Amino acid sequence: MLKSNLFLSRTVYSAKALGVLAFVLSCLWIIISVLGLRLDVTQEKFFTLSEGSRNLVGKLPEDVTLKFYFSQSVKNLPVPIKAYAVRVEDLLKQYVAAGKGKISLERLDPRPDTDADNWARRYGLKPVPAADGSELFFGLAVFAGKKEAVIPYIDPRREQFLEYDISEALQKLISKSRTTVGILSSLELFAKTPANDIQAVMQGKGDWMIVNELRKIADVEEIAADSKSISDRIKILIVHHPKKLSDETLRAIDQFVLKGGKLIALVDPFSRVDFDKQIQSGAKSVDNVSDLKSLFSAWDVEYDASKVVGDLKYPTQINAGGTNVNYPFIMQLVDKGFNKESKITSQLRQMMAGEAGSLNLRSGSPHTFDRLVTTSLSAGIIPTETLQAGPEASIRRLSNENKEFTVAGLLKGKLKSAFTAKDGESGWVNQAANDALVLIVSDADFLADQYSVQKIPFGNQIVAKPINDNLNFIINAVDFMSGSEDLIAIRSRGRFARPFDKLVDIQEKAQAKWKDEESSLQSKLAQTQAKLQEMQGARIEGNRIVLTPEQQREIEKFRAEESQMRKRLREVRKNLREDIESLGRTLAVVNLALVPLGVSFAGGIVFRRRANRNARKQKD
Repeated sequence: MLKSNLFLSRTVYSAKALGVLAFVLSCLWIIISVLGLRLDVTQEKFFTLSEGSRNLVGKLPEDVTLKFYFSQSVKNLPVPIKAYAVRVEDLLKQYVAAGKGKISLERLDPRPDTDADNWARRYGLKPVPAADGSELFFGLAVFAGKKEAVIPYIDPRREQFLEYDISEALQKLISKSRTTVGILSSLELFAKTPANDIQAVMQGKGDWMIVNELRKIADVEEIAADSKSISDRIKILIVHHPKKLSDETLRAIDQFVLKGGKLIALVDPFSRVDFDKQIQSGAKSVDNVSDLKSLFSAWDVEYDASKVVGDLKYPTQINAGGTNVNYPFIMQLVDKGFNKESKITSQLRQMMAGEAGSLNLRSGSPHTFDRLVTTSLSAGIIPTETLQAGPEASIRRLSNENKEFTVAGLLKGKLKSAFTAKDGESGWVNQAANDALVLIVSDADFLADQYSVQKIPFGNQIVAKPINDNLNFIINAVDFMSGSEDLIAIRSRGRFARPFDKLVDIQEKAQAKWKDEESSLQSKLAQTQAKLQEMQGARIEGNRIVLTPEQQREIEKFRAEESQMRKRLREVRKNLREDIESLGRTLAVVNLALVPLGVSFAGGIVFRRRANRNARKQKD
């Protein structure tokens, strides 16, 4: 009877405690909702307005209006769209709060044939077809006096860039003038087809997406690769994949930099984009290497266009002859490879660099060279010409040199000219009066659409979804060089792939475990195949190959060995995949089962201790 009463009292006590807890939580929720209090526990504070956005809001003029157009009345709207609209409005309210009275928010439902519908169209908002056949508006127009900026469609697939898109629109209300960026390239970055030709754009015949992104923050001009001068309008010059530029063009670039212009130079020891283009056009010989040798030499920059870097720790899986291989020359550079002290790279999380080179500053140079993007310590370098032998041959040639290689760096200093003035040439500068600023990247392909974005046809437009920070890197650099830095801290808050460093290390060890045996088998297989070819061509009479019985037996023997080695090679690759897959299954079990069990076990212990403590108090 005593035990029964004790159990009943514990049950009643627990029920009362739960009731009190539920009441307290309900009150707390009401207070938080009324006061608009928030607690963002994500590591990078994704749900909190960033410092960059707050700085922008502080610079805004008085009486800024945000008009949020959302077709809430459309029937059968998908629940995810409704939920996303709530998140968008919640973020806009944070801007209003940060504005402290100078920002107002209007939410409008542009029903057909209403003033809201008419104005949404006048502002340039782009509706998309809804499930019921009607049109769905989901956009933002911002106003300050006579200035306005528009986000035509707030695409849920760009959710990680929502804050950046809004802040970029606000930035347009502040900017008094736009920076002019010139682009000189040996590749076709600019469209040869109309922008509204969706099929052509999807086939890669439109503007490269980097051009479209730059147009959002600057005026962009195409500069011919044989230009003999750079216009004074150009404040930032992007020289992309410069192949065999004439001395006149190089002189123009040289003087542009020494007179205070900012330069972004993207060279490439092996441009895969250029290589594929030339192969498709039927070229008998391929020239896909770019360099600025004379300028780099004068500016103390070391770059060897005959060498390409590979990173064994961060490879990309590609299909090579029907087999998936981890190709270290297309590198997935991540957090640790970015300079966290630089405004340009501090917020970057992932970049893809394809068959890039290595950069250094010559020893004893008076200039500075900030390393912005580097490989891991598990990297090496091979001759560029090796790449043409195929992925597997290139991988076998690569060895871990236990050092970091610089893929991108920022050169600063009073640079000297690589040339001398011509007779009677006026305005020539032999040395920069102030520190020149040159961003150098040893890869040009990383800006190509296939390496940076996923293009999605959506109604009568193309939505470009970034797959990494490749474009952000250049946009950040342009912002930095033009003096606008507030957007840099916002742009890369969205993460694309958050690699598990421990998992990467374990996978790398698994690969090393089998790599030696694979290399040995590949070598033996090549020797066997060479011996077979030698024996099969040993004796020829007329048009027939004549072999002795001994030679035939030897050939059969070598063919059997070849078959066994190929079988063993397949087993080695299979074992590697199974090791990695087994690791993945183990981690899944740990995450899905052991962790929740551990939490439950800990909670049970805590509950038991409290129950025992309460029981002792009742006895006393």
